[in-house]
Amino acid sequence: MSEIELKFLLDELTSSQLGVRAKALKLVTGRPKTRTLKSIYLDTPDHALKKAGMALRLRRDGRRWIQTVKTKPEQHGGLSQVGEVENPAPGGRLCLEAIPDAAVREEVVRRVNGAPLEFVCETVIRRSASELSLEDGTRAELAIDIGEIHAGARSAELHELEIELHRGQPGRTVRHCTSTVS
Repeated sequence: MSEIELKFLLDELTSSQLGVRAKALKLVTGRPKTRTLKSIYLDTPDHALKKAGMALRLRRDGRRWIQTVKTKPEQHGGLSQVGEVENPAPGGRLCLEAIPDAAVREEVVRRVNGAPLEFVCETVIRRSASELSLEDGTRAELAIDIGEIHAGARSAELHELEIELHRGQPGRTVRHCTSTVS
């Protein structure tokens, strides 16, 4: 599976106003769904996965744990198209053998090459997500993430907007959203 998304780093004021503005412009309908996501990113001591353009993540979404492998993103005029393979990770336990896509699983196992997987960083965010609907039938998720990134003794606040295309043409979504939300 792949996902097409556009991400923006925001300041605190913009992140607090964005949902209200999107609703006023009638880009979203209904109330946003809010949830807390905790993501733990892992790699080998020499960062073999990062060097290959891959990321390995365990994410807790409510009571569920999900293992995700993201493959090297392709950039298309600011849009990122990322390969993404997910599977359940009961109890938050990592299991490379459970990666459902054989080619991705083989590539991860080859890159890891028996090395231990270590903690790289953790994000804890509050995601507020709404469906974005355009007149031409385009559907996307508009997610506002507010939280923190922790890596060892370092941490930083995170305010991010993500638009993930679910159905429709990527160019149409970008042109419409950037012209009306900016």
